[in-house]
Amino acid sequence: GAAANWESIVTEYCETIEEQAATGEEKHFFDMRDFNQATITKVSMVLKERLGDVLVIVSPRGIEADWEVQD
Repeated sequence: GAAANWESIVTEYCETIEEQAATGEEKHFFDMRDFNQATITKVSMVLKERLGDVLVIVSPRGIEADWEVQD
């Protein structure tokens, strides 16, 4: 199953995305090699729910959040 602290991971990642977006960044990769696939999946699903239009790309190594504005 997912790590017991998955909710705090989501909170941390959401805060990181907000901080990165405020500085003009358009994407961020979260290295999750130390987590199992269940945790990566759970975190990515909740991120997508909370962040809406942010593209959430999942890989075995981690999660990439991409909020680049396309013209």
